[in-house]
Amino acid sequence: MTVNDQEYGYSNGAYYEIQKPEEEGAEPTFKTVEAPIGAKVDYVPDGAESKTVDGIVYFVFNETYYRPFYSGSDVVYMVVENPESAA
Repeated sequence: MTVNDQEYGYSNGAYYEIQKPEEEGAEPTFKTVEAPIGAKVDYVPDGAESKTVDGIVYFVFNETYYRPFYSGSDVVYMVVENPESAA
């Protein structure tokens, strides 16, 4: 996925920066990073819990907040800042 012109790998709640290979022809490596604000996923990670803050429903997984949005007729989930720390 691409967020703010940066490419990331993603797997069930874990985000990775793609590291260029050190040697030509080698495979890239991946570094685990915090969830980038603005990342959109089709599903929340397994084990995410629903939490309502100021009347808005979020899904929380490993301290990452996902807010559901409609994309056409589909629901997608966007990584957002912790709404409780903004209050």
